[in-house]
Amino acid sequence: MSSASSWKPSQPADRWLKQSVLGVYASALLFFSVWNAVFFKRMTNTMPNYPYFLSQVTSWIYLPVLGLVLLFKRVFDRPSPLEDEELPQLKLAFVGLLEAIAGICTVLGGVYTRGTTQMILVQASIPMTMFWSACILGTRYVVHQFVAAGVIIGGALVVLTPRLIGIHSSGSTSTGTVDLLFFNLVFLAAQLPQSLAHVYKEYALRGQEMSVFIVMFYIAWYQSLIGLSLIPVNSLRLFGPARVPLHDLPSLLLNGIKCLLGQDVLRTDCIIERGDDGTSLPPCDHCRGAWLPVLLYMIANILYNVFGILVIKHGGATLYTMLMTLRLPLVSFAFCMSFFMGDEAQPVDWYDLVGLVVILIGLCIYRWEERAAHRTENEAATEASQALERDHEASANVAVGPILSEPLLLDTPAGAISPVRQAAAGTRWRPLQRAPFWSSNRNANRDYDTFG
Repeated sequence: MSSASSWKPSQPADRWLKQSVLGVYASALLFFSVWNAVFFKRMTNTMPNYPYFLSQVTSWIYLPVLGLVLLFKRVFDRPSPLEDEELPQLKLAFVGLLEAIAGICTVLGGVYTRGTTQMILVQASIPMTMFWSACILGTRYVVHQFVAAGVIIGGALVVLTPRLIGIHSSGSTSTGTVDLLFFNLVFLAAQLPQSLAHVYKEYALRGQEMSVFIVMFYIAWYQSLIGLSLIPVNSLRLFGPARVPLHDLPSLLLNGIKCLLGQDVLRTDCIIERGDDGTSLPPCDHCRGAWLPVLLYMIANILYNVFGILVIKHGGATLYTMLMTLRLPLVSFAFCMSFFMGDEAQPVDWYDLVGLVVILIGLCIYRWEERAAHRTENEAATEASQALERDHEASANVAVGPILSEPLLLDTPAGAISPVRQAAAGTRWRPLQRAPFWSSNRNANRDYDTFG
């Protein structure tokens, strides 16, 4: 008779346990993805005069957090040869540059971009990622995917139409419920470097044996350093009355810290210009309790990344993208509910609703085609190669700092780098492949250090 210590769960019990754990991961990812978007907007609503400070502090927080994780792994975990590999510092610095630009544009534009508009505009990263994937990875798309990209662009245009033709939304004119076209475009522009960063990590870092934590740490390090050099962006005349004069730039971070701690800095002469929609620029400070939404956003952002990695590794990219599709209507409704947004809950806007429906149709078309492509690939791929692809997808998808983007790299066939996919790919158009930054020494047999 076997001892109790040698007992192992049966296959059905083991399968049920894995599915239950995956269900917890998926539920947590969906919850924190909504929390991440909601508190990003609440954070910018609370400190609208300090977007540069917010873009920096939400990147800096990753350095001590990831440093503690790496220290814990080195002290208590088994030694990993991945941690002793020579790091491609130039590649990591380039990713840090892209994400620093994306982060500051996201926060600068997000201050005067309504929450529902934000969630719709980030879907523009789908056609942007398709473009970068075609240029860099040589990805080939089918008709359904082009149709889906066109539908998504159409949905974004529906949302921007009122601002383009000069129609302003009715209802509250507080900072958090107003859309200004220029800031909408700045927020939209953030998706361009962010989508490039996703594709670049997939391509250039594919052949590198690196822990996902090391990748995140060095990207956060370079992103923080490069972000400090972007402070003059705040003085561009394009930002109108929201710009910060050059002589005030040295005190920008210090004033942000004061506001974070509840001290109002901009209290007089703060309404320099009032827009046609009643928006005052810049608004007076109301910094009391500002630390709370900032802290809650940073917690949500970190946990959003953690559970995203776990879902990709244990459930695959298809489950992850389905959850991200479900997130879109949930977050859009949350922005209109006072339970989540308090006094800055948005009034229901018909342009937003129509744009949301159009984009959901486009996403469904895109996901349907992606699932069909994955079914064909999975018939030929081995279980080991699928696990390797999931580990790498988890590493490539991580974005550090104040990023609100759709992780489209996981949806496109751009991950066609495994031997099975390479054999079926044939010759592909890669106009940027020979550029120095894009060089990649691929080795499909290497493993990637993730967690969970």
